[in-house]
Amino acid sequence: MSQLTPVYTLPEDVVTGIFKTAYEHHFPHCRLDDGMPHTHSPVAVSHVSRRWRGYALSVPTIWTCIHVTPGQHSRYAEVIKAYLIRSRELPISIFFLCHTIRDRQSWYPWDAFRRIYWLRYKSCWKYLLAERHRWKNCAVYLGHQRSLTLLLQSIEGKAFPRLEYFGLSPRILPAITNKTLPDFNTPQLMHLRIDSLPGITGSPLKVFTHLTQLNISGAYSGVGIFLKMLRQASATLQSLTVGRTTFSSGDDLALPSELTLTLPQLTHLTLSGIAYDTETIPNMTVVLCRAATFLCDLSLGESADTPDSLAFEGLFLPTVRKLKSEMLPPRTRESILAFPGLVTLQAPNNCTEILARAIELDTEVGTGCTAWPELKTVVVEDVEEAELVDFVEHRAHVQHPLRTLVMKDSSLSKLSAQTMTILQKLKLNVLRRSDASAALQIDDGWTSAYWDPAYDKPILVPWENSTAFYDQFRATEEEGEFKLEADYSEESEEGEE
Repeated sequence: MSQLTPVYTLPEDVVTGIFKTAYEHHFPHCRLDDGMPHTHSPVAVSHVSRRWRGYALSVPTIWTCIHVTPGQHSRYAEVIKAYLIRSRELPISIFFLCHTIRDRQSWYPWDAFRRIYWLRYKSCWKYLLAERHRWKNCAVYLGHQRSLTLLLQSIEGKAFPRLEYFGLSPRILPAITNKTLPDFNTPQLMHLRIDSLPGITGSPLKVFTHLTQLNISGAYSGVGIFLKMLRQASATLQSLTVGRTTFSSGDDLALPSELTLTLPQLTHLTLSGIAYDTETIPNMTVVLCRAATFLCDLSLGESADTPDSLAFEGLFLPTVRKLKSEMLPPRTRESILAFPGLVTLQAPNNCTEILARAIELDTEVGTGCTAWPELKTVVVEDVEEAELVDFVEHRAHVQHPLRTLVMKDSSLSKLSAQTMTILQKLKLNVLRRSDASAALQIDDGWTSAYWDPAYDKPILVPWENSTAFYDQFRATEEEGEFKLEADYSEESEEGEE
């Protein structure tokens, strides 16, 4: 403890300020852990000394992020109570990982899961639900249809006046369900992220009214009901991600006159794995791109339309500043000219042809830079070295030089010393993809169509953690006694699964 002596000389406001900064979190990109005693948790600093414990308990903001995971002990509900007490009346963020799925071998059938885990999860959920008026962010991951049913029933008709982010990912094995979201009151909801809930588009429309960001993955929807959902959010929606979604031509198939859709606030659009019958259903990528009159960032993933196919449909997107194309980059004259305002191009595959085509287009015109005159950043993986050098030198020659080149680590390491010298002389900032990926994620605002553990889940404790360290979470007289709402008392648990 002698090494901590200098810390004791710091004023109280300085120490509490350090605590607030050290445990600041930005949901869902949260680095904090689940309350077990290690360095990522505020519990760790509360055990250094009585003075530090006093400081930790006096800063409610560091207790506002609550994680429930399968690696926790059977009495973890006491942890939840302590966090709810220590965070006082501040808004809380919840990460609820209610399954054991690391891989198919680790999946428990419902009977075994209910016997080993479910009672603990149910107790934790009830304590959290009793404080639903404080919820600000909530991400739930489920692994059983029965647990999904019980959870959706528990929020039916409830009000969540502060809830801004709600994410639900039911990783149902082996079957999936066609459930929708229940009728619950979320007047402040701005970000909705739903994965593998096929009936999501049939949810009550009021859920979508004030959304600024909508992420849907693993859905099955008719075209008409999908467009109706988007119209409900059209006044506020800024970012839309649709992944692994199948559109059907059911009874709600939109007529041509019903395809008119305007999303004036939409600036970020990510599409991946879109499936539909091209004979009976209109091109949904084209419909969405035309609806977004001020689209800035466009990301086209696997099984999505390519820039070439969009240009073939007559699309002209002058407002797009960032384009990501996982499959094929724009290769035709029409598709290059369809994005005149492009600043950032991310085309990891088959890039050699596009660079050569851009040079040809400028040469055909004869003066200036016709192919993406505003282009500053290129992100590539597979490209021929000679064509890359030609493109960079050409951009410098026409007075529109590139500023940043990002390449896959293995591709960058293969560049010759001569090429690297040329790039340096042209003052090009060359980055490895591994070094630049975080910056691209933040700067470009591209939203992944799928849950990415590197970004969306905190670091979890070791699986089946055996650290039985829970006595510090007991509600003490100085912290006060935690009270459940009447409808979530212990008696109400009887008769439930």
